[in-house]
Amino acid sequence: MVKFCYTLMCEQLPPACEVAEFFGIPAARLTLVDPRFYHLDTALAVLNDTVVAYWPGAFDRTSQRILRDPHPDAIRATEADAARQSLNITCDGSTVLLASRHSRLARQSATAG
Repeated sequence: MVKFCYTLMCEQLPPACEVAEFFGIPAARLTLVDPRFYHLDTALAVLNDTVVAYWPGAFDRTSQRILRDPHPDAIRATEADAARQSLNITCDGSTVLLASRHSRLARQSATAG
């Protein structure tokens, strides 16, 4: 499973990416470009090894491609979802925990497996 690390616009290589590189752990560097989303968990949720949910508008084009290409069936949240912190999800690989007000994402998560 590839790990994700992130940077904000104009930021150097983040420590998480440096650690992954040092230990030879595959890591995809994602760049957040919308200042409302300053942590990766506000714009991306990894539900299991094959399913992710994210709001594309929080990421630059390269990051969108990194997320889209290996995950063509990814759950694409809306801007409204992301603004309500709907992607701040906890998942153990089989059970998804999210606030009850996020019923649309809950249904999509259940459908995705």
